[in-house]
Amino acid sequence: MFYVGSSGNMEPVGVYRMFERSKRLRKLQYSQYYGDGDSKGFEEVKNIYGNNSVENLECIGHVQKRVGSRLRKLKKNEKGLGGKGKLTDKLIDKLQNYYGIAIRNNVGNLVEMQSAVIAAFFHCCSGKNKEMHRQCPTGQNSWCKFQKAKFAGIKFVDRSPALPNSVVNSIKKTYMDLCDQKLLKRCLHGIGFLVCMRDDTDDIIQFRQQFNGRTQLKTETEDIQQQQHSF
Repeated sequence: MFYVGSSGNMEPVGVYRMFERSKRLRKLQYSQYYGDGDSKGFEEVKNIYGNNSVENLECIGHVQKRVGSRLRKLKKNEKGLGGKGKLTDKLIDKLQNYYGIAIRNNVGNLVEMQSAVIAAFFHCCSGKNKEMHRQCPTGQNSWCKFQKAKFAGIKFVDRSPALPNSVVNSIKKTYMDLCDQKLLKRCLHGIGFLVCMRDDTDDIIQFRQQFNGRTQLKTETEDIQQQQHSF
């Protein structure tokens, strides 16, 4: 596949060519487009077989990373938002991780997924002087230590301070934008992929069901090498 043009158009042109030739050469149609949030590629193919014939799905890993990137950008641009007891890098990482866990634990259920990512926000912002666990899952199997202790009849002692209201209010909109059902709907499939650095030749594809592409790639490579030596 040869391409002549600007680097910015390389991906959408490449995607269009792959989708277009699928029907012509292989007599099949791609029904879904998995992307990293860049709509350029999807816009090129969403109507390629007919009006809205291709569904846009997103890699949950990339969606999860937006939590961190957007909050770091907000902290950089808003004076006084960062610092000890406020929006630290550690808290941003925690919010990003809990967001990803909430998505992966509720694959296929949009309502529960949205409820979980919202609960994760208040859970991470709570502390000893302000408990915000009402939306966290209850019961002995809850990931929330407060709710788990409550179910067991044990008093949970949280030694960390809660995030100040001013900080919570400042970051709430940025986080809640990523809790929109339109976005989460594109993550219901539960599939994510991890792309290594460009100069790393050991590509890894990791699926939700503990699928490790590194192992399969290695196994397939060894099989091919054995077949070559047998000739």
